[in-house]
Amino acid sequence: MDNNLSREVSIIYDLLFGYTDKLQYLRDELDKGKFNLPVDIAMVLRINNYKRIIKNESEFRIEEIRENIVNAINRNAGKFTADSLSAFIEDNTVILLLNSDFAGDSNTEIIKFAEDIKMKLEEESEFLFSIGIGRSYDDLKGLIFSYKEALNACSTGHFLGEDITYIDNIVMLKKDIPIFISEMEDKLIKKIKNKELDDFNLLFNKIVKSIIDIRLEPEIIKTKVMELFFRILREIDDEKMVSKLSRYQEKILEVETREELVDITTSISNRIFTILQRNFDTENKKEEINRALEYIEENYKKDLALEEVAREVGLSIYYFSHLFKEEVGDSFVTYLNKLRINKSKQLLQENELNIGQICYDVGYNDPNYFTRVFKEYENMTPSQYRKGN
Repeated sequence: MDNNLSREVSIIYDLLFGYTDKLQYLRDELDKGKFNLPVDIAMVLRINNYKRIIKNESEFRIEEIRENIVNAINRNAGKFTADSLSAFIEDNTVILLLNSDFAGDSNTEIIKFAEDIKMKLEEESEFLFSIGIGRSYDDLKGLIFSYKEALNACSTGHFLGEDITYIDNIVMLKKDIPIFISEMEDKLIKKIKNKELDDFNLLFNKIVKSIIDIRLEPEIIKTKVMELFFRILREIDDEKMVSKLSRYQEKILEVETREELVDITTSISNRIFTILQRNFDTENKKEEINRALEYIEENYKKDLALEEVAREVGLSIYYFSHLFKEEVGDSFVTYLNKLRINKSKQLLQENELNIGQICYDVGYNDPNYFTRVFKEYENMTPSQYRKGN
């Protein structure tokens, strides 16, 4: 560019990077139409593998790499137009301002130019680029809009997995969620409520894939996935786990590509499935034990065995024995003896039944054995207990 344009170039930087102490003055001057440049369109070039390549490089080497990238962009752009300017705006992002006269009124030619720039840059280096293109404007103020459009097109295109994205393609993205996705979400929530987790992961991932495949704007996609995520969290009756899972929302908001979103949602799905399964298993265990305790309460007077109760609740003897001890805190035999002794204590206090009758009424077949068990738990015989009460 001509040296006489240095002031205008400085103004571009002030506007692009938001130096607020100058903005009001610049807006006033722009409104008066005082500034014009021989550039009318902005492109944003994102280096997708930038962090990986510069990971172990020194600061001096990184600066050299960045300078080489800018020079390569200017050199290749210069083959199409004499007026161009490029600079890094973020660690992995470069802005290219240029004159689009060589393309006439055809967006196709601008897109082809971007494809050529991308191809040449990737041939000359190991970097991989995504490019966003703004619209062409007649004045410097419009150029700022072009820059913002290009930035949006680049980030959106990168998320969707597209190498070259023109702003008009972003505008055509859908805004609404099809009804069939909401219906799938309702089905998923219903399955959780009914404790049916057989295909939870499959359905969850199908919903996420459907949201991505309808070409929504990235922020709408992320928001919709977040809504699904929190609908599921409301069904988890575990505050600590909900708090831990809530941390995933930051990861969802930070993803830059569809692939990253699929990866993070797959992790979320697996984590939620594990928690739901554990919670449901715990609830089922409690239900099974409660049924067992009710059965014992109803049948303690007869010769009751572990096998009979396990069969009643539909569990194997070994698993039921282990589960009973885990949930109740006592073995089956200990719990049954405590229950029978407590029942016998009530009978000893409430009526004049003899010890033998009470023994049989609470499920023991031998008065001597009953007395021995009673003394083991109460440190006295049934007769001594009756006298003391």
